Amino acid sequence: MNIEIFEKLKEIIYDYLGDDEIEIRQDSLFIDDIGLSSLDMITIVGEVEDCFGIVVEDEDMPAIKTMEDAVNYIDKKIEE
Repeated sequence: MNIEIFEKLKEIIYDYLGDDEIEIRQDSLFIDDIGLSSLDMITIVGEVEDCFGIVVEDEDMPAIKTMEDAVNYIDKKIEE
């Protein structure tokens, strides 16, 4: 897993939530562990797209459930 992407993604989520007290790990689930709603996810995806210069496809979203899923997805998209 790409640690630089993981750290940047954590920073995006912490900035969005305005709370860095939540523990975010590689296996953290966006909804169950971090407490993000689907509306939160849409906003964060927009931030991720801007930050990394990628496009997150709508059909790919259901498979991205954990931080590790997201990091691997972003890493793959950057390499395309």
